[in-house]
Amino acid sequence: MQKITMYLNKVQIIGIILATIMVIIIPIINDYKFVSLGWFFIGIANFGNAMFTKKLVYVG
Repeated sequence: MQKITMYLNKVQIIGIILATIMVIIIPIINDYKFVSLGWFFIGIANFGNAMFTKKLVYVG
């Protein structure tokens, strides 16, 4: 059985970092525009996950 190593791609890293920043900023600013922007960054992170899983090849 081969070991499968997984790495995050750049889209995932950027999306996760920006979504985390928005989770911290949203309660402080309390503006709906930033809530929408936070959901947008979460969507970018999920898009990065989809890109990553399409590239993942199982050798078995």
